[in-house]
Amino acid sequence: MDHNKRPIQDREAAFENLIIMRDTLARHGIKMFLSFGTLLGAVRGKDFIPYDDDVDIGIFDTDSEGFVEAVSELSSQGLFLTQCWENKRFYAFERKGEFVDVFTAMKKRRFLHDRWDLDTRASVPARHLDTLEAIDFKGEHFFIPFEAPLLLRNLYGKNWRIPIQGCPSRFDVNAYIERLIANPEKLLYFLSRFKHSIASRAASRGKE
Repeated sequence: MDHNKRPIQDREAAFENLIIMRDTLARHGIKMFLSFGTLLGAVRGKDFIPYDDDVDIGIFDTDSEGFVEAVSELSSQGLFLTQCWENKRFYAFERKGEFVDVFTAMKKRRFLHDRWDLDTRASVPARHLDTLEAIDFKGEHFFIPFEAPLLLRNLYGKNWRIPIQGCPSRFDVNAYIERLIANPEKLLYFLSRFKHSIASRAASRGKE
């Protein structure tokens, strides 16, 4: 998350940080998964994306207390906590000049269907985190969300397989506002889809 917007300088150290985080959390019974840019790189190119500035992982809110207990062990391995904010929804760690961002996923019951909030900006259908899958990433095994390609399309758009430097998540608030300003007709489109979704659901219930 930003970190002065400099790309990863030492990929070996960044990958070491990821392994330290995985193994330490596993010892504490905490399951983590690759998220955001790190997930994008692992699925698309089996490596970090060239312009990413940190490692992104996710944990579940049910493991929040255990995660706090794991911080001291992470520090003993040189992975120091540098940030903790948004009511403990986000943590940042640093080792050898490379950062690891930890996002806490929270399950929310929505009107139409359940979703997982990956952070305060991004929300995805529940099925993606209700089940995790394993992936080989640079010779090591990590967990990733179920049906990760669909999740990445949800986050980054239909062209997520095409490397674009500086391409924000579709849930980047500033980018989203800019798109609506440039294309105000999309607001009517989204409202129309929402209305159609409610009507379809009501019709389905009527047939039950």
